[in-house]
Amino acid sequence: MEIGLLLTKVAVILFVGFIGSLIARKFKLPNVSGYLVLGLLIGPSLGLIFPGYEGFITSSDQDVFGFISELALAFIAFSIGSEFAIKRVKKMGKEISVITLLEVLGAVSLVFIAMLFIPKPDSMSSGYNPFSNSSIAFALILASMSAATAPAATLMVMRQYRANGPVSKAIVPITALDDIFGIIIFGFFLSIAQLLLPQGDPLPVWLMISKPFIEVFGSLIIGLIIGIALSYGAKKFDKISDDIQVLSLIAIYATVGGLTLMNHYMSDFGISFSPLLANIMVGSVIANIALKPNRTFQSINDLATPFYIIFFTLAGA
Repeated sequence: MEIGLLLTKVAVILFVGFIGSLIARKFKLPNVSGYLVLGLLIGPSLGLIFPGYEGFITSSDQDVFGFISELALAFIAFSIGSEFAIKRVKKMGKEISVITLLEVLGAVSLVFIAMLFIPKPDSMSSGYNPFSNSSIAFALILASMSAATAPAATLMVMRQYRANGPVSKAIVPITALDDIFGIIIFGFFLSIAQLLLPQGDPLPVWLMISKPFIEVFGSLIIGLIIGIALSYGAKKFDKISDDIQVLSLIAIYATVGGLTLMNHYMSDFGISFSPLLANIMVGSVIANIALKPNRTFQSINDLATPFYIIFFTLAGA
């Protein structure tokens, strides 16, 4: 895509998102609602209703803008980490862990049972067995996906309305823990599904079992290292806010870019580290050991809004 056309489309996306937020506020709705709804009008999704309509933002354009979505999610994950200050977590006690565990187990169990017993197209054929390996594998995969949540929209709505009550303070850590549990459960269930339906050269059983833990703890360790480095840099260059902003961007970009490269080279082993978890850990480290954590988080918040608008408008498209 030519640079001129690319910049024009970025401008249109921002303008559409801005208008969407104005309309949403008129109806007392969150800005995110406006981004998503008006994004639908400029993207290829509308082609499902009007055949032949490819949209101002085409499917190939969305691939080009993919890196913006990655950055937006990285900024959101970094901000979520601010909710994991040890003092704040201690005040909440065990309730967050209990709520998260019950939520995840409830969703996974219900979806697994539903997918196992709800009639499917092939259930009408003779000899269909709901407890066959293929049926169980299908139910396991969908059930594991049900554990994950999307913290992006939640965080945006909370920021817009400056929600700061006990429920709001609990929601963000719960959504983050959901992702951790979701990655572990998905890894385990995927391994079981691969054992039920082996294809090609299967991974060793020990790797299938340990893979979810390698992915989760590997992501957290990398985030921990980068977070400590950022905390040291922010402490050393805390006099000028622009310096903190640049260092924060370096840390976030390095986390996303570094893990993406690692995933490329580890693909033969089926291992995929999570930039989302890593950036949550970076933010958590800043919240706990940086001298002035609020300055670091604010430096990212000051520039992240355009990325959020593009991300949610494209999500609607």
